[in-house]
Formats: sequence, structure tokens, C-alpha cells
Amino acid sequence: MDKKIRKRFTSSLKIMNPAEMIAEAESTPDRQRMFGSFIRSGTNTLFFSQTNYGKSILAFQIAFHISKGTSIADSDTFINESNPKKVLYYDAELDAKTFHVRYAGALKQLDEDYFKYVLEKDTGKILMGTELIHELNRIAEEFGAEFIILDNMSKILPDSLDAKQTTEIIDLLRQSRVRTGADWLVIGHTKKTNAKECIKLTDYHGTSMIQNFFLEIFYLDETNDGRFLLRHAKCKHVDAHIKNVPVLNRKIIDGYGLGFEFEEMEDYENIKKPDFITQEVNRKVIKEYEKEIKLLKINGIRVKRISELLNCSRNTIHKILKN
Repeated sequence: MDKKIRKRFTSSLKIMNPAEMIAEAESTPDRQRMFGSFIRSGTNTLFFSQTNYGKSILAFQIAFHISKGTSIADSDTFINESNPKKVLYYDAELDAKTFHVRYAGALKQLDEDYFKYVLEKDTGKILMGTELIHELNRIAEEFGAEFIILDNMSKILPDSLDAKQTTEIIDLLRQSRVRTGADWLVIGHTKKTNAKECIKLTDYHGTSMIQNFFLEIFYLDETNDGRFLLRHAKCKHVDAHIKNVPVLNRKIIDGYGLGFEFEEMEDYENIKKPDFITQEVNRKVIKEYEKEIKLLKINGIRVKRISELLNCSRNTIHKILKN
């Protein structure tokens, strides 16, 4: 390419002709599947779900198998094509005791040379945002980590709706990947949605800038019969699970602990929860429960919980209590 053209661009941008693109692509290692097509080497992935669906449980199960070079299930859907990788797992919520209660069997099987668990000291300074990323980078370099799990995104991005802050953190994560060479799996959560409805592709909590960083985005949702499914929200590969999705069952696995077990592939449209459920119930119907509503309030039940029990808005409950 003409050197004059190259000089007009900053060092942050790279100009390539077709031959250079082919050469770089051929010299770049293949992106191996590590959790089927949901997680691939050489990528950064976002995994999100509703509260209490078990995203942290599945995240640890993923970490366990990536560190051992094994697959979660004997199925191409969840195949792990890579060798054992050194995994750094940061958890902002669970302490060692809770972790042991959940995964006693699994912890005994882990190789200390391939798995490190990072949690915050009870008396230590609470790290957030850029400070936390820098500290994880330091630990990752010392350990030689090849795969980093961050549970959860709110620790590095407290206000994920702030586009400017999100862009800065995303850029820092991108630099981190270049610096450490490790792939990232970041755990997020959904927007405030009705749990009776299915999760939508863009229901992760945060600005759309998040999509610019993560090559792969997938989520865990509950099926209409109480099981669970995994579905891609964004995928750069042809084997995306959008229409045909894996169905999982959450259970105690012998010799491991709490985890998910793959059952079968099913048509998403047949197992998803409704797209939309009307939140507001006719106020005249709710008015018939006036005595019950007042009794619940007297007994210390919060308005938010009362509105959930009656499938109506908090405003409706406030008006009935006021009258």
C-alpha cells in the first residue's frame, strides 16, 4: 500500500490490502471451541441471565472443564477442542465456605497449577472499575492465566448505562487481553424484566457499546416447563444457537456438586416462555383485594412485593392504600 496513504492515519488504525488480510488470517491461530460455539479461544465473551437462574453455577462449571481440557457434555454442542488452560476465576459474591458447599467434589479434582480462585479479603479495600482490572492483570501475569472469568460485570462497570464509562472500561479490557493474552468471560445480568417473560437478545443490562467489545454474547433462560436453555444473543460464527438451542437441567452431579446437565436440543419457539405478559391487571379487579392488600401492608410486606403477588403496578397498590 502507498506509504503516503499510511502516513495520513494514526497509529491506532491499521490499513490492509486483501493480500495482507489473507496473510494475517492464515497466521492467526484457529479459534477453538472451548464451550461449544458459545465460547471460543481468541475471543472475549459476555454471558448474562436473570437473577437466581444459576449463571454463576454454570460459569464455574465452564471454568472447571476449561482448566481440565474436558467437555461439559459428550456432545458437539459443548465440545472443548482446546488443551487444559490456566483459569483465573474472580468472584465478587461467594466466599470459600459457600464455594465448598456448592462444589466440594469439583474442588478436589482441580489442579492448583491450572486453577486459581480470587476473592476479596473481608478487611481489605473493595476494588472496583479500573483498579480491579489492573489488579487482575497483575495476578493473571504472575499466574500465566489463559482464561479469565469475571463474576460479575458490575464490579468493573457499576454504571453500565453510561456510554463514556463503558467505552473506557471496554478499551481497558481490550488492552488487558493484548497484555496478558488471556480470553475473558464476563458475567452480566439482565435489565429489570418480567421473569414470566422470555429473555430477549438485547436484555443484558448496559449500553449498546457493550456489543462493540464482546465477539460472543449468550444467555441462560428458563424454559416454559422449568428447565433451562442457552441461546446466542450475538455470534460471529455459522454455528450460532438461535433457533435450535440446548436444554439443560440444574441438579447435584455425583462427585462434582451443583451444576447443569445437558438434556437435548430443542426448537426455541417450542420451549420459550411468552414474549410479553401484560403487567397491569384491571384496577377494578385489584380493588376487590383491598382488605388483603391492607392486611399485607400492616404485616410489613413491601408494596413492591404486593404488586408482584397481584401482578399489577406499585402505583395501583399505592392508590388503593391511600384511599
